[in-house]
Amino acid sequence: MKPFTNIKIINHAIGIVLFLWLSYILYNQLQTQPNLPGVIVMLKSNWTPQRIMLVVLVFVLMLANWSLEAVKWQLLIRDVQQISFKRSLRSVFTGISISLLTPNRIGEYAGRIIYLKNIHKLKGVVANIVGSFAQFIAACIFGCIGMLCYYFLLKNTYILQNNMWYFLPVIIGSLVLICLLFYVYFNITKITTRLQRFAFLRKFTLILNIVHHYNNNILWRLVSLSALRYFIFAFQFYILLQIFAVSVGFAVAMCCIFSIFWLMAIVPSIAIAEIGIRAQISVLIFGAFTTNVLGVISTSVLLWLINLIIPALVGALLMLGTKLIGNK
Repeated sequence: MKPFTNIKIINHAIGIVLFLWLSYILYNQLQTQPNLPGVIVMLKSNWTPQRIMLVVLVFVLMLANWSLEAVKWQLLIRDVQQISFKRSLRSVFTGISISLLTPNRIGEYAGRIIYLKNIHKLKGVVANIVGSFAQFIAACIFGCIGMLCYYFLLKNTYILQNNMWYFLPVIIGSLVLICLLFYVYFNITKITTRLQRFAFLRKFTLILNIVHHYNNNILWRLVSLSALRYFIFAFQFYILLQIFAVSVGFAVAMCCIFSIFWLMAIVPSIAIAEIGIRAQISVLIFGAFTTNVLGVISTSVLLWLINLIIPALVGALLMLGTKLIGNK
């Protein structure tokens, strides 16, 4: 058998194994959820045409969300390697697949650079770090807004008074973090230039120089795209709350959703195992405004499935036709 044929078989085998592994872990995660029977009952009941249309809208927004991320990825690597939107979207889905199995989704870096030429892969990692930085800034900004609003809504209630010992430090720490993130992000070129003064980092000069292509205009565009993605994700959460009859006003719901997303961002976890953590945090935050606990849990589970698991499975299938291992 020719070496090329062997490599092609290995490439297909990796994609199949990843798809089966993701499916198996997903099944186990769902089976361990104590509220799963209730969630299934809610999913099966009262499917009116209006609810069906809302679910379709959530799926459309999921595609819009990850399409914006594909546009971001194109912008991030346009000075490294020109790729089509279709290829960029494939790399995003593949990154999701691998990221689900790694702590804090660090596997996303490996998934995305698969679609870059070998000479550009390390530069692709640096570019992805910049993109993740922009997304984290958006999460931090909205998270602080959400938590501040949440605090003022509940500051005189026993719910917040009993949890003040951790709530205020999180808000103060987040505000300090925003200032630090903005300084580093918009001075990233200066910082990398100074880092190159250290002898052990000079060998990475060609890789770090990719950062110098990001002027403030591009950096603001990246943050803007990240903020738009964040709002779409939050709006999906709100739509699902309506589907599961969680009666909370739009403004209050957004405060809670922003707070949940921020707490999820700062809690270390593996994405494939986030379902339980998401549900617990969602119930904790929304518990002050609704007694429909099962509706909140159902929303968290369905959002996790639609926005992460389905794209991850698609990404795993796309890897079947991708050259993961080269001849050289």
